[in-house]
Amino acid sequence: MTTPVMAEPDEIATPTEAPPTSEAGRFVMAAMTSLGAGAIHLAAIGPHADDPAAAGTFAVLGLAQLGWGAAALTARRSWVGVVGLVLSLGAVGGWVLAKTRGIGFITGLDHVERMQQADVAAAVLAAATAVIVARRLLVGAEVPVRSRRSLVSWGVLVAVISALGVGSTSGHHHVHAHDLGPIGHSHGADLVPPLAYDPTKGVDLSGIPGITAKEQAAAEGLVRSSLRGAPRFADARAARAAGFRPVATVSSGTERWIRWPALTDAHQLDPNHPEALLYDVVGTKRTLVALEYLLAPGSSLDAAPVPGGALTAWQTLDDLCLRRSGGKGTGVDDVVDGVTSVDGTCAPPTTEVDPVPALHVWVVPHACGPFSSIESTEARSAAGAALACGTEHGG
Repeated sequence: MTTPVMAEPDEIATPTEAPPTSEAGRFVMAAMTSLGAGAIHLAAIGPHADDPAAAGTFAVLGLAQLGWGAAALTARRSWVGVVGLVLSLGAVGGWVLAKTRGIGFITGLDHVERMQQADVAAAVLAAATAVIVARRLLVGAEVPVRSRRSLVSWGVLVAVISALGVGSTSGHHHVHAHDLGPIGHSHGADLVPPLAYDPTKGVDLSGIPGITAKEQAAAEGLVRSSLRGAPRFADARAARAAGFRPVATVSSGTERWIRWPALTDAHQLDPNHPEALLYDVVGTKRTLVALEYLLAPGSSLDAAPVPGGALTAWQTLDDLCLRRSGGKGTGVDDVVDGVTSVDGTCAPPTTEVDPVPALHVWVVPHACGPFSSIESTEARSAAGAALACGTEHGG
């Protein structure tokens, strides 16, 4: 009988050592992307601080993404994934809406802004979260076993994307008319000395050099008729029902609403049919502060009616972006939907509008007179504002 040969100790086969694995949760990779997206959204609060509704939205979304991400690092239950999927899809959907139409019920996000590095990074991470979670839910209850190396690599990639997003928020261009200069206007100094104006104390524009009695009477008549017509639009809901739509909220706290078809109708300097309205915005409350009369885009300032002579000086709005109905620009549903970015372009599918002559008539006190172009809430009432009326606009 043959005696079996025993292997030497150093020849005994030993199992290959398995690479170190992670016992992390089922959604750990999605958790990382959610944490990154949340960090970017929290960093976006600063650039939107002048719009409390927008800043609050970013705060809630950012905290929700961070909270879910922290919980999902070790979570294995499917319901955690469902929550993350809904949250991420909501974030992506909100981003798409903000970049294509604006989110009308959130002041500061109610107009279209062009895509920028920070919001694209946040959207990419949110989309990645949704895809990863959906895949894990479809796979089933089995918890994936991943090498620590793969998780570290994924974490580094997410960290880089997040850092690029967070770092770019300081240069994020939040579309405000004040970014374009004096509240989006292009115009020269006022042509008459400033005259403090308070409609509650009567309308008296006398004593201004160079203004004839006829021009004074016509200017005062325009102010009084505008004051009579203003109450009709005091409630922004009534303005919306009449066809006006908000364009943009500026850091001065003033919001412009425009009824686009009115720019080419038969009415001119008609307080019952103004082309635009200005509201002061505090939180969700809007207070009508001025009627704004506009001419057709491309009209010459030389052709603008000046019943009050130099008192009724027109300015130019040169930063409007139009969203056309049916792509033809002939329908009553055409709306001004945002303002241009600093490079003078409009976010697709909106298009630039030719310069529009504009004349304000204030229905609230104004340190620089009833026709002043200054829209800043602070400059309108500041004690020393009148000293700068002829040289500075917009505060």
